[in-house]
Amino acid sequence: MKGAYILLIVIEKEVNIEIGALGTIRFEKGHYCYVGSAVGPGGIEARVGRHLKKGKKLKWHIDYLLEHEDIEEAYYSTELSEMEIVTIFQRNSTEFRGSAHPILLSKPTCLSAKRTNS
Repeated sequence: MKGAYILLIVIEKEVNIEIGALGTIRFEKGHYCYVGSAVGPGGIEARVGRHLKKGKKLKWHIDYLLEHEDIEEAYYSTELSEMEIVTIFQRNSTEFRGSAHPILLSKPTCLSAKRTNS
């Protein structure tokens, strides 16, 4: 199944994490959403399954964060693209802060209003 997905990551306390070539990034305590696309072999199941594994080769920036933090929930859509989901957050959320992955939400309720399950 190909499409886009959202990972909810809850960071319980402020943490500094080395994120590849980006260097050390400080993540505030809060609820983060990572929006990604899965159009390659294995689709959404394979991509989210990869994100859930620990000890994997660190390929994407989100991999570095997920070595330290866990995915709380995952949502997907076979109808919306990654950019369409990000646009929904930007247009409809007063809690949206930032324009890149992962998205920090000031209130976790924002995500439940934006579920895109097919």
